[in-house]
Amino acid sequence: MSKKPASVYLILNPNSGQQHAIFQWINRLFGWSKVNKRLTASQIINEIKGIFESQGIKFHHSLTEYPGHATQLAKLAIETQVDTIIAMGGDGTINEVINGMVGSDRRLGVIPYGTANVFGLSFDLPTKFRAACEKIINGETKIIDLGSINGHYFACMAGVGFDAYIIKKADKRLKKIIGALSYIILAMVEYFWYRFQPILFKVDGNQKGQKGYFLFICNTKYYGGKFVISEKTSPTDGKLDICVIKQRHLLATLRCSIQLALGELKESKDVAIIQCEKVHIRAFGRHRIHCDAEYVGHTPATVQIHSGALKIFC
Repeated sequence: MSKKPASVYLILNPNSGQQHAIFQWINRLFGWSKVNKRLTASQIINEIKGIFESQGIKFHHSLTEYPGHATQLAKLAIETQVDTIIAMGGDGTINEVINGMVGSDRRLGVIPYGTANVFGLSFDLPTKFRAACEKIINGETKIIDLGSINGHYFACMAGVGFDAYIIKKADKRLKKIIGALSYIILAMVEYFWYRFQPILFKVDGNQKGQKGYFLFICNTKYYGGKFVISEKTSPTDGKLDICVIKQRHLLATLRCSIQLALGELKESKDVAIIQCEKVHIRAFGRHRIHCDAEYVGHTPATVQIHSGALKIFC
């Protein structure tokens, strides 16, 4: 049993995961978590505050107001000397909080409140407020690795190429209406217009270059929902799992998509899964990059693992 927090700082993104109720069935199809969106931000804060204060735990909070704000708030929380920072939002909000916490000894608690909630899936975190809070109050502390691309940290996943292009292009207004379904619709349309160019990279100290047309980088086994790249992926083994799809033709893409939908990608002449500590990606193609489904730039890039970089409640 880990030590119960003495004080917590909640960082809440009140806009995470919003979508029209008619699209809730999509959540079940793609393994996206169903969360309670009927409460206002004030109601959420009051409910969570009551849970922690009933246990004698000091409670502080802030709401995010713009992209990148959660990182600033996490740094501010560290200065206030709280011992636990709680991120409540989607994977993007959690990612921002983590980037404000790296290098500190604070523990991260998470209340999943997005659509895909890959972090919550990866660490088996409940979406109900009270259960998630109890996990923070009574749960175990786990030390996990983080990955980084060009100095931007990620906990679960990163991508180079087409998926990052879709994340950048997705209209935020459309996403607010139909949630993560907007990514799927956009991907189906843009696939036939996207100019696929090879992603050129080198792994660890190997001077032999490799290439592919899709590049998925995993620190946990889930990618974009309940899609498993590799069951072997672990956030505590000091390694990243790199999945490379070597072909760009439609048949290979469909084959890989079906495998993901059915359970797990299989290595083949079209798919390679590589465990490594560092990847250097060349500038060629100026491919887009995302970390935990947040667009962060383009190639060239250096990707690497940071062992034992974060303490979390799980």
